[in-house]
Amino acid sequence: MAKEKPEELEEHYKQMMKYCLRNYHDYIQSGVVKGKYWALGKNDDPNVCEVCRENARAGILPLKAPFPSGHLHPPAGPLCRCDLQPDIEE
Repeated sequence: MAKEKPEELEEHYKQMMKYCLRNYHDYIQSGVVKGKYWALGKNDDPNVCEVCRENARAGILPLKAPFPSGHLHPPAGPLCRCDLQPDIEE
């Protein structure tokens, strides 16, 4: 597996931030999403950081509440592959 270059990591981080931020705002505006949870990029990956694991362990949170790390949504850093998922009450 090839190691990513710093400029590739920076671009990935920017794209993930835009993607998750857009989802976060869409969830708030939807009126049907009642909560959110932090989905690990690869749960069995030993490279998933403890910050992300702790955020995932927090479970479902209100949309505007921060995760234990203080983040409102992923990514937690340049190598983060996590995603924000909605909790929809039916």
